[in-house]
Amino acid sequence: MFTRQLATGLTAAVLAVMSVGAYAQANGAKIIEPNSHLTVEGIPPITEDLAQRVGRYNDFRPRKLVDWHPKHREMLVSTRTSGTTVQLHLLRKPMGELEPLTDFPDPVRDARFEPKNGDYIVYAKDEGGSEAAQLYRLDLNTRQSTLLTDPNEKHGIEEWNHAGTQLLFTSTQLDKTAGAERRKEVTTDL
Repeated sequence: MFTRQLATGLTAAVLAVMSVGAYAQANGAKIIEPNSHLTVEGIPPITEDLAQRVGRYNDFRPRKLVDWHPKHREMLVSTRTSGTTVQLHLLRKPMGELEPLTDFPDPVRDARFEPKNGDYIVYAKDEGGSEAAQLYRLDLNTRQSTLLTDPNEKHGIEEWNHAGTQLLFTSTQLDKTAGAERRKEVTTDL
């Protein structure tokens, strides 16, 4: 009996999901198109209206300690304000206001203070969901950002050396010619 109820419930759920896509297409509702670098299989079309209605349930704003200032009682925090992406903020005192440092359409989650005086930070950011993060230097006085890395590679921030004179980071060549099918393959040979 339970199996029959479960099967009936699952069938109803599948039909409901399928009917949303068919209804949207028949009524000319605007469908959200996935980014070109994504491979979408077995997912019904999603209307903009549905995405907006469901969006409020996805509006979580966790905060993450990113780095401590080397000289002052300040810290970098990554969080997002309502309706934006995760960005870097400076917290200058306990219980103080978060001061936005970055404001981009794409998230900025990782950064390091320059370890001697904390006059600038180095942060990682990608564009358009490319997952090809680039490293930038943000001068905290002028708020000017400068690209530090080769845009044809993906980069990640690690740590500063003990002397505080060099930043260790990782770089990986990007293969922009590989098709989606090739990218799904995982090689385990060493």
